[in-house]
Amino acid sequence: MMKTNVFALVLFSFSLSTTACITDDQQAAEELVSSQSDNQTSTLPPEATSDLASESVTNEVIADRKREPELTPDDIEADNDPLKIGFETAKWDLSETGLSRIQNVAEQLKVDDDVKLKIDGHCDERGTDQYNQVLSEKRAKAVYSELIKLGVSKKRLSVQGYGRKKAAVKGHSEKVYSHNRRVEMIFVKK
Repeated sequence: MMKTNVFALVLFSFSLSTTACITDDQQAAEELVSSQSDNQTSTLPPEATSDLASESVTNEVIADRKREPELTPDDIEADNDPLKIGFETAKWDLSETGLSRIQNVAEQLKVDDDVKLKIDGHCDERGTDQYNQVLSEKRAKAVYSELIKLGVSKKRLSVQGYGRKKAAVKGHSEKVYSHNRRVEMIFVKK
């Protein structure tokens, strides 16, 4: 009994002296160990286990993101769809490839008077709904403005932003996000 009290006192003193140097999880583990009786075994409390699991998952996600190369709008447009324009994260600037595609669409519109063009802006899933809505509209309007500069009549164009509502690709990687940051140009018969 005396040994147990002395041991508890030493452990308590040690705990007090190191409290400023340890985390809450470490302190909880030490308290758990000190509360064990002679022959009992115990595991970490559920909170500590879930915190460790969460930290592990977070570290894996960060490591995966570091391995993925940054994609540019030209990489995104590499799928060779002449009616899609890619964008960098949180931007609505048009790339050289995008400008070239808009030029080609403007030429088609000038030749065929029986079609209109629907310009749909989209975002990836990151950001708030309100932010993504505004950003998708700015992307669509950037394409619209370029077409107007190239001589296409405003009456033949319609602009719509969809935010993140119409993802082209499902998933949570940078590559997936890059395919969802886009403007689609859709020809519509009058």
